[in-house]
Amino acid sequence: MPARAMMAADQAWAVWRRRLGSAFRTALACAMVGCITLYGPSSLQNQLAFPAFSYVTAVIIVSDATLGDSVRGCWHALYATVQVVPPSMLSLWVLGPARFSSVGLAAIMVALSAFAVALPESTHLMAKRIAFGQIVIVYVGAVIHGDQTGAVMHPLHVASSTALGAFASVLALLLPYPRLACCEVRKLCRLYAENASERINLFMKAFCAQDNPTAVETISQAKPLAETGTKFLQSIKLIQEGVMWERPNIRLLKPGSLNPGERLQEMEMPIRGRQATFTVANARAQGTAMGSVYGVVGCFIFQRFSDIRFLPLLPWIIFTSFLRHSSMYGQAGGISAVIGALLILGRKGYGSPGEFAIARLTEAFIGLFCFIMVELLLQPTRAVNLAKSQLSQTLGTLRECIEEVVLCSRQKEMPTSIFQALREKQNRLKAHITELELFTGQAELEPDFWFLPFRVACYSKLLRSLSKMADLLHFMNYSMELLLQASQRCGPAWMEIQEHMTTDLDIFRKNVASSLKCLEKIALIKSLTVFEKEFQDKKINHNLELGKALKANVCILSTDEEEEKILNSFLQHSTEVTDQIHSNQIEEEPKSQMVLCLSALGFCISGLMREMKDIEREIRELIRWDNPTCCINFYEICHKIDSL
Repeated sequence: MPARAMMAADQAWAVWRRRLGSAFRTALACAMVGCITLYGPSSLQNQLAFPAFSYVTAVIIVSDATLGDSVRGCWHALYATVQVVPPSMLSLWVLGPARFSSVGLAAIMVALSAFAVALPESTHLMAKRIAFGQIVIVYVGAVIHGDQTGAVMHPLHVASSTALGAFASVLALLLPYPRLACCEVRKLCRLYAENASERINLFMKAFCAQDNPTAVETISQAKPLAETGTKFLQSIKLIQEGVMWERPNIRLLKPGSLNPGERLQEMEMPIRGRQATFTVANARAQGTAMGSVYGVVGCFIFQRFSDIRFLPLLPWIIFTSFLRHSSMYGQAGGISAVIGALLILGRKGYGSPGEFAIARLTEAFIGLFCFIMVELLLQPTRAVNLAKSQLSQTLGTLRECIEEVVLCSRQKEMPTSIFQALREKQNRLKAHITELELFTGQAELEPDFWFLPFRVACYSKLLRSLSKMADLLHFMNYSMELLLQASQRCGPAWMEIQEHMTTDLDIFRKNVASSLKCLEKIALIKSLTVFEKEFQDKKINHNLELGKALKANVCILSTDEEEEKILNSFLQHSTEVTDQIHSNQIEEEPKSQMVLCLSALGFCISGLMREMKDIEREIRELIRWDNPTCCINFYEICHKIDSL
């Protein structure tokens, strides 16, 4: 086997091994919960009245976690318990457990408690999930048991079951050896560096190839490595938060060591808020059904051995750990699948497994139905709409990056903060592109119902162009920074022509930024008919009777002539600079650096304008597709949007 193939196989195996290790640790946590609840002292078993919720807590915390993540999960479990248990004790004591035999009162208390938990934005999603489960168990248990419900002991039993799941999670990450986030990040960074190095070698080989077929074949060899590299990056982003919980001194002494905005963005990516509406509901419904069926089968097979009924949970937990990483089910479907089985196999005193499974499925589908209805009535959240909104945000961030492009300064020195600010915006642009890719994948799987089909081909091309523009901006920023350093050593030769090149760059920025500003607003248009009505109501359209033409400050890069004009002017001035620096007595190093940087800038400008034209074309196609019965004049829409 060639060395490159062995490297790709080793890296793929590293990803698979990491997921398998996570699955086994999840199974180990659940095995600990099962042993304690089944074989622990009777006094302890009496306190752990809800073993199913112990399983659920363990799965929520330990899935894909490191030791730092499990410590963070314990903190979230404690925070959730503080939010739920004391208020529930107070309400049960004041109102009396007997009054909760009324389903209406219990429903009101569940709604109020859920609202109080969901209201603070600072509360982590994991804490909210655990708290919601505790709320349901507390008040549903009060409905079922009535007068027998202890106003103090019943919530404490819920807290004890939660604590058991959190405790088992930490032990599972410690045994047989600690899975430290810092070690995982170091390992993944090394693997990613090897992956990136190999990809660069392949791209260099393609660049130096003698013919196109060889270049294409070489680039195709890099595609599997690129997919593996993306997985490494995603894993690093997920694990980084756990490092701070393993090393508190970093968190306290170096609060600015990590970018808070990027950290929060990365935390939200894996799980996005006992997201697109239809996509999540579909995944949760299928996961709940699969888990419930598996739970019933497990109970039937082990009906005579109730003490070891948790054993069939172990292979199911391993299977669902991989299911969470699938594109079809994702986190929502995988978690629902494992919880569906846990609630059946880990329950106590809820009747026969079949009846409980039917009740569980009924409750789940009632919950999903209510979820869909509330989302549709209050805030329709389809993946298609999220993708459309995210596209507009991405174009807006791209425009901000283009506007920050600076070639040179009239001052002797340019502050490095300008380039730093541009790099930060470029990082934000890449985060937006990642989210757009996520929403595009969800929209492709989302059922259409009565809506128009999702134009995945257009969005895929837009993603490709946006990704290329983000890369080109990165190279452009780096080239401009190097060019500034070299120009300060070239003296008057650079200063004489820098004004002309600055003018060329200003024209480029103005044209591209103006086009992006217009496209940013066009991407949000849902109906041209509604848009025309709004335009007519505000009476901003030109007045034909008075002969006033509609004026707007928009520019669309729609012709090759405009692109060639800007590029040729920049290249001409670049040539003049190159000739002058070669004719002057300047060191060879800054000369070569300036020539290289100017060539790179010309390449980046050409590539950015080419990708802009592709973006305009695809957005035109989206507008035509979303408004099949309307006569579309793209330039007229741009002018009206700018006027509005």
